[in-house]
Amino acid sequence: MTFTVTDGTSLGAIAEGIFYGAYIVLFILYLVLRRRNSHMVNRPLTLAHTLLFGLCTLFFCLDISGDYLDVVPDAIDSVAVSRVSVGSTTLLSVIDYLAQMILLYRCWIIWDKRWVVVAVPGFLALVSLGAGLALVVLTQSLARTTLTIGLGIAAFSISLCVNALTTSMIVIRIFLISREARPALGSHSHRSFCIVTAMLIESGFLILASQTVFIVLFSIPGQAAAFCFVQGPITHIYGITPTLLSIRVAMGSAYDNTTRAGSLKISHSEGAATETVDTSMITFGVQTQWAIDKDRAAEI
Repeated sequence: MTFTVTDGTSLGAIAEGIFYGAYIVLFILYLVLRRRNSHMVNRPLTLAHTLLFGLCTLFFCLDISGDYLDVVPDAIDSVAVSRVSVGSTTLLSVIDYLAQMILLYRCWIIWDKRWVVVAVPGFLALVSLGAGLALVVLTQSLARTTLTIGLGIAAFSISLCVNALTTSMIVIRIFLISREARPALGSHSHRSFCIVTAMLIESGFLILASQTVFIVLFSIPGQAAAFCFVQGPITHIYGITPTLLSIRVAMGSAYDNTTRAGSLKISHSEGAATETVDTSMITFGVQTQWAIDKDRAAEI
């Protein structure tokens, strides 16, 4: 049985609905945690998350409309299909750029706000956004030619390079922070699992892996059905990944210097006194109370 473009579009719409539903749940959880930590709210970051969610919602509406126009024969309208395609492609480029900016901000924070760390990825992100918007303009006057395909591959590849650089820098920083904390926390399998989880979520690895699949299917001829299936879900991963990261930060489970810049207070039940122990890392799975510098903790 052949997997047709219609099959890919139909199944992709179902998968996209599932991913968008998961995104809604995570975004609501993020807002709840933000409200509980209102004294540490980073308003520009909250605005960026809200804008990202709004753009993903608009993309979902446009993409589902485009899927309907493609699947239902009687609903085919070339003008409507063209407008929906332009809108969704433009949104994809902007969503990709905004998600990269949130991850780059996180990378900048955990590297002690060193601009040199994010300078190159930030510049490449702008180049990728420009190439993506240029692709939208060219596809209005040209069909799927070698030029448009090449420009699309270039835009997505530059974006992939940005995500690879950002992911690598965050993973390296998490590794360095965890190594610094090893003498205080010891070596345990639970801690190792938490470090791996942090690397997968906080580094933006989900975006990197998804974007790799996206580029491969876009580049290989004859994979239109598979591309139609993954395009929608992958777009929402751009929103899900930064939101997961901010949720971890809001819950105090993230690896960074804000959680290191405090003192760990452990209360002993056998006495009224409270012993304060200096530490260089957060402890997973232990009830702790942190005295965190509000200026550096405002990452939620």
